[in-house]
Amino acid sequence: MRSLLPIFLVAGLLLLVALFPTFLASLEPPQPAPAQPALPIRKPEPVPPPPLKPQAPAQAEAEASAYEGGPVANGGTIRGRVTVSGKVPPPKQLPLNKDIVECKKKFVESEELVVSAGGGLRYAVVRLLEIKKGKPLDSLGAGLVDNLECVYVPHLVLAPVNTDVVFKNSDTVVHTVDSFPMKNTLSVPLVAGKSATRKFPFPELMHLECQIHKWMSGFLWVCEHPYFAVTDADGNYELKDVPPGAYKLAAWGEFFMDEPTQEVQVGAGAVARADFTFAIK
Repeated sequence: MRSLLPIFLVAGLLLLVALFPTFLASLEPPQPAPAQPALPIRKPEPVPPPPLKPQAPAQAEAEASAYEGGPVANGGTIRGRVTVSGKVPPPKQLPLNKDIVECKKKFVESEELVVSAGGGLRYAVVRLLEIKKGKPLDSLGAGLVDNLECVYVPHLVLAPVNTDVVFKNSDTVVHTVDSFPMKNTLSVPLVAGKSATRKFPFPELMHLECQIHKWMSGFLWVCEHPYFAVTDADGNYELKDVPPGAYKLAAWGEFFMDEPTQEVQVGAGAVARADFTFAIK
């Protein structure tokens, strides 16, 4: 055994010498991992701004300029009558909840459906469709809406685009004239005995209402051309100075959902007839 001791010592020393580098490496701090190359940063694509909407005055001018007014040589006339068929319901009686003394009544009779004894429909509107040229636009006349005994008088008013419309208060109480249409705007407070004037750049039908007296209801139709007519108490209407040619007519009534149309041929200096009938079902 004594003879083997030197051999074991030599083997142990050799083993220590072999493991010494590994031991030293374990004492060194760990090396950081090599840096990865940075990925390129993608910049967001620029978003184009939304297209600008046309300004209201420019759009209104374009709509108004679509019609060309001037003298009409040897124009014709369209006459007719708007009637109602079926059983006509009695007029609605709208109670007043304030200013009864000043308004001089306790109830107001609705004018949404006014039919004469002969079946004629009052306050219907008959108009030509898609006419681009004819008599001057201002030949339609000026628009006037009066607040009289807490009722809009008349119930329906026609007015050309971009012309003065007068809102008058003939009562001794304060009124407002408000409307919430698609294009035009209207909100007019009216002190007793005063008037206000407004212009409307867009053609459209506007429902009028008073924020103080809720039963008040009327209409202002802003017209892009002068060939509009409101029927009288027996449903009659007339369109004058129509350039000769073929046209399409439309009729509108507040009470009715449909808007019937018909073709009409207007001869030079002649009178054409076009009647309409609204059915109550």
